[in-house]
Amino acid sequence: MEIRHSAVRSPIYELLKVLELDLQLGDESWPIRFELFRNTDVKGRFRCRIWQAEYFRIQSRFPSGPRGKPKHPPSDELILIKLDGPKIGDYDDFKAPNAEAAMATVLRVFKRFLEHTTLEKPK
Repeated sequence: MEIRHSAVRSPIYELLKVLELDLQLGDESWPIRFELFRNTDVKGRFRCRIWQAEYFRIQSRFPSGPRGKPKHPPSDELILIKLDGPKIGDYDDFKAPNAEAAMATVLRVFKRFLEHTTLEKPK
């Protein structure tokens, strides 16, 4: 599977698996979503996106009423934010023998991130 165009800078990745868990740190909790993709051109190459779901108060600009003010009130919407950082790792393109091993790699590193963040010792 491919698409050739000067604007395309990566191979095509196909979504294989989505996992979610609820993370509780102190009084705060967030759904965390893992999306695993496989490279459709090169066997054994994967991509994983890690998302944190968080509520944001947003204001629609349309439709607008008198003097350009929005007709609708603000709303709280659940938005997925890419979770990244030096302790989480970069999974834009990585090698694994299969999808199960790819997901296991991501989850193992994510567990180490949690241990670092919470100062909890590995069990």
